Parts: sequence; C-alpha cells; structure tokens
Amino acid sequence: MNHLEPGQLVDLARSLVADDEAAALRRHLEECTRCRTALDRLSLVVRATAVDSMIPTAALREVESLADSWEAPAAGAIGGRLVFDNVLAPREAGVRSLSPDRHLLFEADQWAIDLRLVRSDRALSITGQLANAAAPTRGCKGVAVLAWSTAGVVGRGLTGSFGEFSIACPDVAPLTLEIRSSPAITIGIPPARA
Repeated sequence: MNHLEPGQLVDLARSLVADDEAAALRRHLEECTRCRTALDRLSLVVRATAVDSMIPTAALREVESLADSWEAPAAGAIGGRLVFDNVLAPREAGVRSLSPDRHLLFEADQWAIDLRLVRSDRALSITGQLANAAAPTRGCKGVAVLAWSTAGVVGRGLTGSFGEFSIACPDVAPLTLEIRSSPAITIGIPPARA
C-alpha cells in the first residue's frame, strides 16, 4: 500500500484539496491507520494555528506597539515637569525613614506620571503609572515605555489597563524614560543620591 505524501496530508488538513481529489484521499484514509493518525495530528496543528487568527485587536495593538522601531527616541517628544520629589520634600520628624525608594511625580501636557524608583546593586526598578488628567476615566492601556541610556534602550514595558507599568534596567546615568503616548513624553531619571 502506498501512503499519502506529507504535502497531501497537509493540504487535506488545511482543506486545500479539490473535492474530487479529497474523495480519493479519504478512501485511502479509511483503510490506512498510519495516514489517518498523521492527518489527525496535522489537523490539530491547523486548528491550533487558526486560534492565533482570533487574537483580540487590543492585544495585537500592544504587540505592535512593543515591536515599534526603538532605534531612536520619538521625534517631537515633550519633557515632563517635576512636580514632586520625596527627596526635596523631607518628612516630618518621627515619620522619616531611610526608605530605599524615591517617589517622583511629573506632569506633561494633559498627562500625569507617577514614578517609584528602587535602586539595588547597580540595578534600577521603575514602577509607574500614566494618567490622562483631561480624561481620567479613559484608560491608558498599551502605551510603550522605554528606558534610554547613551547605549540605547536598556529597559522596556507596556502600560496595563490602569496605565501602570514596571521596568527593570541597569542603574546608569544619564537615564531617560520615554513614554510613547500622544505626544511622547521624556523624563530625565535623577541619579542615585550621593
């Protein structure tokens, strides 16, 4: 008995075979367990890959945002203005501590950017949230956030459903955070305290 060629099985699994040819191939499959098993396995693969075509458009936008070219900072970016820095606003006596984190708040156009910086052993963890002050109920999901050094992109993240993001990167100076909102925002990350 001659078995079906792999190409014939793939075409059959993908429903790319003409009806008259498919009938002849199916007759062979009724008699041949080996080819039927191979077709069943290929059919599973075809169904699994078809699921990929049902990816939500929001997820595709997020992936495309992450895949954008990051060879250079965004043109026309606006600078964030520092509104609050916990280092510059010492806490009252009795409340002070040697907290390893730094809390910063920036404003840029209609955007507010809240950042927490935690440094440890030449590494920097940036946790933040992007909020649109002009439309606070509208989410900021799927915005790319990049950490730039003179060497290029050293960390990246994507905002979640509430505009939250997290980036881990080396603690290098100078370091710039770029938020690819509309318009893009750049923020200079202050160096570690001396």
